[in-house]
Amino acid sequence: MLFRTHASAAILTGLLFEPGGLFPAERFAYYSIVFLATALPDIDHENSKIGRAFPMTSRAINMAFGHRGFFHAIALPAGLWLALSIFVSPPIGAAALIGMATHLACDCLTKEGVPLFAPISSRHVRGFVTTGGLVEQFIFALILIAITLRLF
Repeated sequence: MLFRTHASAAILTGLLFEPGGLFPAERFAYYSIVFLATALPDIDHENSKIGRAFPMTSRAINMAFGHRGFFHAIALPAGLWLALSIFVSPPIGAAALIGMATHLACDCLTKEGVPLFAPISSRHVRGFVTTGGLVEQFIFALILIAITLRLF
């Protein structure tokens, strides 16, 4: 899926699962992490938003794991969630998990799919959506409507 769909889906999911009682600075950090974490899985593709920001890192990761390899498996967000929850704070760990897991869920809807259980299994979970296609545009519009409704 396109970055805008990933980002909007992650923000919506963040809104739905936002921990209560966050101070304004914590809330800013929470949504910043949600936003950044949803971009992270595509570091393995040099034409992605994050791949263009870090081209050398992106190429190296792509050479090591390929696109939609380990960085599109559930082990990475689970490990990041655990580490951040223990060493930083549970809301920051939750934000990273929400961002990355939402990215993976969106990519599961695409025809390319993702190997959710890599490296244990290389089998891809696939859907019916063409990246950038009409169905994705419709999903993006629905997400924007849902965000608007949630905020008001």
